[in-house]
Amino acid sequence: MTVEGAVKYLNPFRLPLTFSQATGYLRGLWHSTNLLALYRHYFPAEFAASTTSNSIEILHSSSNGLTCLYSPKEKEFLRLVDDRLFPFYADQLLDEEEEREDLIYLPNFGVDWWTNEFEELEQGWQLLLFVTGSVQRDLGLKIEDCSDQEIQAALLTIQGFNVKWDLLSMVSASRAEPLCFLPIALDMLEHDTGNIFIDPTDETPAEPLDWSTEDMDFLIKQYQEASTLNEKAGKLLDWLTASPVHLREVINLWNECQQPAPSTGPQQ
Repeated sequence: MTVEGAVKYLNPFRLPLTFSQATGYLRGLWHSTNLLALYRHYFPAEFAASTTSNSIEILHSSSNGLTCLYSPKEKEFLRLVDDRLFPFYADQLLDEEEEREDLIYLPNFGVDWWTNEFEELEQGWQLLLFVTGSVQRDLGLKIEDCSDQEIQAALLTIQGFNVKWDLLSMVSASRAEPLCFLPIALDMLEHDTGNIFIDPTDETPAEPLDWSTEDMDFLIKQYQEASTLNEKAGKLLDWLTASPVHLREVINLWNECQQPAPSTGPQQ
């Protein structure tokens, strides 16, 4: 055995030298045990059939003390979670060779239309942003900038940008699919769906959650809901971009739900 191999072999037997190192070491052992318990809970058949080692590697460094790295069985569980339950930064987490992350950090699947190039957005999102006035107000674009004359003509029939959102939701619900999904798409643009995978932005990411059954059950449900919202919004966008006639239907509904203009009172 080489000197390097001997040192690596003996590292797990080195005792923590400080209270801080000891607590970090014990926290790593607890976290490993917790992940394996979650593995057994969420994937009992896979756990029972797995022949992957649950032996953790203990890394010693002068700066961090003892660190319990992920065991092969823990990594197996984390990949199963990412593939079958909900997405998280699994690759980034598993690529880190010298640290263990105790929390679940989530990616953002929302439409960050103000931070991306407008031309890179799906056409359906572009059209909805014109309908709501967001493009004109926040990006300085004009309806006249649209090269398609039929789309431009439809957009010029927009009567205002001050809608009654409750009325819009009620009227939309009475329409056939996929027009009834309009409020969902608009909420996605506003990051106001109530979903932890859709509402956060790059500037305001979701708070990390714990590796616990309570938080994981929550994330499983939220990701299922996010998938449903994305599917419904996708149907609306596909329909919207299929014909300028459909855009006019959206605009007619939008105009129907406008707030009345405030009264200026009698002229003196």
